[in-house]
Order: sequence, then structure tokens, then C-alpha cells
Amino acid sequence: MAEASPPGSGAASSEAPELTAAHRAFERGDFFEARRLAAELKRAAKDEATRAAADGILKRLSFDPVIVGLTVACLIFFGVTLLLTLGR
Repeated sequence: MAEASPPGSGAASSEAPELTAAHRAFERGDFFEARRLAAELKRAAKDEATRAAADGILKRLSFDPVIVGLTVACLIFFGVTLLLTLGR
């Protein structure tokens, strides 16, 4: 699997300025814009390397399933604790 190349590396950034824009948005913390640009580029890219680089950005911006699971577990634990303490 190809990893997203950083801007200025010459790999995909010279071929797709949108990819460079997505990398720059990611680096400055504008994740909404980075996700929008990467999704748009993945949909419109003609070559597989650019599509894979855009997919790499999207994967870096996706939710971590471990964090989601821990959040749900904490909420369940909090609910059970609340019920047990208020039920006395």
C-alpha cells in the first residue's frame, strides 16, 4: 500500500497540486479541508498513485476504532456507576 508522500517530495505532489494542498491543509490542522480535498482528489484522480496518496490522507483522518470503543466503554461504566449510586 502506498503511503501519502509529504509535500515537496516530488512523488505525487508534482503531478497533483490538489494533493499538495491537501497535505498543507493537514499540516496546518485544517482537517475538514484536508478531508474534503483528499476525497475530491480520490474521486477524480486518473492515476493509481495519486488515488493511493489521497487514500492515505483519508486513512490518517479517519476515526480510530480503539478510541471509539474506549469512549463507549467509559460511557457504559459511567452509566452503571450512576445507576448503582443513585439507586441506593
